[in-house]
Amino acid sequence: MKRGPGVPAAFAVLTAGAFLLRALFLYSNTDRDWPWSIFFEGDARHWHLWAVAIVRGEPYDEGLPFHPPLFAWCLAGVYRLLGLPSGSAVPYKLVMAAVNAATVGLAWLWWRRLIGGAWSVVASLIAATSFGWLVLSATYSNEVVYMPLLIATAALAGRGAVRMSWLTAAGLGLVMGLGSLARSEHLSLWPFLIGWLVWRRDREATLAREVPRWVFAMAVSLLVLAPWVARNAAAIDDHNRRHPTLEPISRLAIVSAYGPLNFALANRDSADGGFDPGPLGYSGRLDLTEPLARHLFLHGYAEGWAWIRADPWRFASLATRKLSRWATGLSLGYGLADRPSGLAGTRYPVDLFVPDRRGAGWILAALVAAGAILSLREEWRELSIATLLLAHRAIVTVAFFGYARGMVVLLPFLIPLALLPCVALSRREPRIVQAGVVAAALLAAALTLEATTIVVQGPRDWFATGSIDPATGRLVSSATVSIRPKNGR
Repeated sequence: MKRGPGVPAAFAVLTAGAFLLRALFLYSNTDRDWPWSIFFEGDARHWHLWAVAIVRGEPYDEGLPFHPPLFAWCLAGVYRLLGLPSGSAVPYKLVMAAVNAATVGLAWLWWRRLIGGAWSVVASLIAATSFGWLVLSATYSNEVVYMPLLIATAALAGRGAVRMSWLTAAGLGLVMGLGSLARSEHLSLWPFLIGWLVWRRDREATLAREVPRWVFAMAVSLLVLAPWVARNAAAIDDHNRRHPTLEPISRLAIVSAYGPLNFALANRDSADGGFDPGPLGYSGRLDLTEPLARHLFLHGYAEGWAWIRADPWRFASLATRKLSRWATGLSLGYGLADRPSGLAGTRYPVDLFVPDRRGAGWILAALVAAGAILSLREEWRELSIATLLLAHRAIVTVAFFGYARGMVVLLPFLIPLALLPCVALSRREPRIVQAGVVAAALLAAALTLEATTIVVQGPRDWFATGSIDPATGRLVSSATVSIRPKNGR
């Protein structure tokens, strides 16, 4: 779809509206001054400490590549611009809110081509009011940086699906590299994308023409990663030199070296489908001089695979629990009150809050499933990239941990899939389009009015119960936390 003169204005309006709702959410809660939200702490403390270390020119985690670095770099840039935090985290969280609001606008630009102008507005209003995205925008979350890169990956892959140009290939390689620096599993998208491109290509565009462009795109992504890979090798070499009596760590870490450890923790007897440090306990930092921690860090894949091979049926049961935990992300509602699901629920370890009432999630799951089936038809095949990304994330979830936030990250793909049955039906009954736009606009207006009322009434507070760290007196973020609103709001 060509861009008309009203596209920049519409982008600005959608982004501004989304930002307004995110600012209202931030100011509505007593946790606004924290660098995280009561609904999602995740790795916020880790990102903050890493960003501070970058600003000060100090090493963090001995320089070892435990986590992908892109969000820490971005947060360090914000700290350099606004200064290191000395009190309230509101200015920094407003930056997160602005990035997430712009992501709504970016998604709208992509949705216009997939489901048309009117339905893309409906999709944007749904994304703008998503409670899950409101929460992510109110904390230090690398998902905020990753989601625009994931959308750009899908958009560029779609643009080059029929015939890949060299420029599109370069852009795809760039966002694949940057996306991998935000989330290490993003790099594993390559075989999925190549398979999808082979399936989608114009039969007149021969493989002899297309393959060099795909290889070029992969080469660009590796070129983006090369400086980080070289830096990792140097940091690991230094660690090995300082610990000559310990089994050495492989110097090759493309993005993160945490994969083996996570795989072993995710696939063991006591695993429940979500994150659990298990035998390592939780101290906030991983000590690789501890024998068990180092063994799992180096040989976690072998340990995990041995457990899976020993009893495949037990692993199948665990995989079901992982997918179930992942699917709870569908139950999150809309607006500051998380309608219709409500604000009473559970925050699983290092994960996003999910409500106790989860009936809405089943409805959304059914719509997404119907849309995924429709996306395989010729007329909707461009949207099959959303189905592909959903399948990729399901495989990653089965291999590692089931996170509700892993589902919320996929909202740019869940929404158009869920709307696709309505889009298809509107081909026969055009009045459905107008009804959908009016209903979405009224709902967004009502949720914004409600949000304004909540802020005017004063900050909301919460009951949070869970395991307490005796050293700090704080709730342990790697444990399950029960959340209930005070005064019923």
